[in-house]
Formats: sequence, structure tokens, C-alpha cells
Amino acid sequence: MGEYFFINGKKVFQRLVLAQGFYPDGIYTAPSDEALQQDIKLSMDAGFNEARLHQKIFEERFLYHCDRTGYLVWGEQGNWRIRL
Repeated sequence: MGEYFFINGKKVFQRLVLAQGFYPDGIYTAPSDEALQQDIKLSMDAGFNEARLHQKIFEERFLYHCDRTGYLVWGEQGNWRIRL
């Protein structure tokens, strides 16, 4: 299948946006589900189909809304430079 990304057997061209998960009225916590849904809608309206979730653990309800709308996500584990 080469260098392609497939979901459920369909080739998908990834158009990602970097999501910081910052909300002016809640810092790193969304003030409401509507705010989460609006983030997804704005991104999809701008032509993106996916978000790279950057350096924090995102709220489960955000992931729920992404799944419900078919918006893809890539998650990153935060790195606090802890050395063992």
C-alpha cells in the first residue's frame, strides 16, 4: 500500500492543524462542550480533517466530539524532562 495513510480501507490525505487546547476563559480547560465543538467545527470549515494535540492530555469529551464528527486526532505525551 506504499506511503499512504488508510482508515477503514480508505486512503486519507491528512490536513492537520496544531491544537494547543488553550481557552482564554478557562486556560487549558474548555468552558463548555459547545467550545470544544466550535473548535472542531472551525477547523473543519477551514479545510482541516485532523488535529495534532500538542503537549497536554486533552479532555475525554473533546475526543468524544472528534470521534462523533469524524475528526482525526494525533496525541502527544507531554514531556516535563524527567530523567530516571
